[in-house]
Amino acid sequence: QATPPLSSSSPPPSSSSLSAHVEISQTSKKRKIEQDDRESKHKARRRDKKMSKKVSLRQHIQDVGGEGGEGIITNAQLNEAHYVFLGDGLRRVEPYYYEFRVNAKGRWKGQPLIDVFCREFSHLSRKAYLAKIKLGQITINGKTVLPDTKIQQHDVITHLVHRHEPPVTDRPVTIISETDDVIVVDKPASIPVHPCGRYRHNSLIYILAHEHNTALHTSNTTNSNNNRFSSLHGVHRLDRLTSGLLLLAKNPKVAKKYGEQIADHGSIHKQYIAKVVGDFPSEEITVDQPIKVVNFRLGFNEVHPDGKPCCTLFSKKSYDPETNTSIVICKPVTGRTHQIRIHLKYLGHPITNDPLYNDDPSVNKLSSLKEAISRATMVDDIDSFDSLPPSTLPSSSSSSSTATSTEQNRNTDKSSEDKDEDKETEEELLACPDCKQPK
Repeated sequence: QATPPLSSSSPPPSSSSLSAHVEISQTSKKRKIEQDDRESKHKARRRDKKMSKKVSLRQHIQDVGGEGGEGIITNAQLNEAHYVFLGDGLRRVEPYYYEFRVNAKGRWKGQPLIDVFCREFSHLSRKAYLAKIKLGQITINGKTVLPDTKIQQHDVITHLVHRHEPPVTDRPVTIISETDDVIVVDKPASIPVHPCGRYRHNSLIYILAHEHNTALHTSNTTNSNNNRFSSLHGVHRLDRLTSGLLLLAKNPKVAKKYGEQIADHGSIHKQYIAKVVGDFPSEEITVDQPIKVVNFRLGFNEVHPDGKPCCTLFSKKSYDPETNTSIVICKPVTGRTHQIRIHLKYLGHPITNDPLYNDDPSVNKLSSLKEAISRATMVDDIDSFDSLPPSTLPSSSSSSSTATSTEQNRNTDKSSEDKDEDKETEEELLACPDCKQPK
C-alpha cells in the first residue's frame, strides 16, 4: 500500500528537536569513550600487578642466591662445596645441602603440590615428600604451605636436598685465548657447560670460577669482583659428552653479538670431528632431515617429518679397517640439539661411544625410548639424559615393570600412605637416599 502523504498541516520538525537528538548522540559517544578508558586503565593496572609480581619473585630468587645457569657466581656459592681428587682421573664434589628453585610449569597450574612432586620427581616416597613439606623443606614462594596447596602461575617452588653430583674428568680446562670480552677454552668431555640436572659445581663455568678465584675460602664470601671468570655467558652450545673449543663471553652484550654471528653464518663457523662406526662414504654428504623432540625431560630427539628444519654437512677424513671406524668432519648449518649425533645415526654411522643414539647394546645405556621414559620416572632432577649416571639406572630386565607397578601402587595406596605417614620417624623419612645422612 502506498504511504499516505504528510498532511500539509503537520508541522516540520523544529530545530530544537534536531539539536536535542544530536546532543543525545554525542553524550552516548562520550559515555562509551569514558567506559572504554576505564576498562583500558583497569587492564593496565592488572598487567602492572602481574609484572610487579614477576619482578618481586625474580628479586626473591636473586636475594637468596638463585641459580639460573648464567650470571654472577659469588664466593658464597663457590664455598657451598669443595672438590675431591683421589688420583683416579675424576673430579668429585663433596656432598652439600642445596635448595633447588624452579618456576612453576604450565602443566602444574592448579595441581596440588604433593601430587606434582610425586608425579614429576619420584625419587622419594610420598610420605617423605609429605614430611619435607611439613618441615618447610619444600616451599612455594619462600613460604611453608600445606601438601594440597594448588600451584599457581608464576609460583617459585623450592626444595632443600642433600646434593650428590656425579664425578667428571679431572682433566684441566685449558684457556686457549683471552681478551677483555671473551675467553676460548678447551672443554674436556664429560663436563657440562652450565649447571643442569645433577651438575652444578662440576660444570665448566663453576670449575673456571673455582680455579681462578684468588679469594676463595677466605672470610670474604660475597665479593666476586676479584674473579674475572665469575660471570661467563655462553655464545654457543657444546654437549656434555663433547670436547673441544668453547667460546665464552664476559658479558651478555658480547655473548649476543657473537651468538648472532654464529646463527647468521657470519664470520664465525663451527665444525666438529667425530669417530663413527663403519666405513663412511667418501663423497660429501648433506643431511637435511628435520628433527623432533620425542621426550623433553630426557632431551631425546629423532628424525621426524613433523620436526624442525635441520641441516648438517659431512665429509670423511679417514677410515681404520682394523676397528671399522671412520673419522668424519661435521659442519652444522643449523643448531638443533644433538643434530650431528642424530644425523649420523640416520646415515647408519653413529658415533662409536654415543650412549644415546648408538644402538649397540654395549654402548647404549637404553635399548628403547619406552624403557628410557620408564627409567626416567625413577630418577630425580634430570634435565637431560646426558646427565644420567649409569649407577642410577635399574637393571633393564625389570625397569619397565617396576616403574609401572610403582605408579599403580602410588595411585592405589595414596590414601593409606597419608594415614600411615607417622609409622616411620621423620629422621628415617628425610634421610638422604644417597648417603642416608639425615637432613
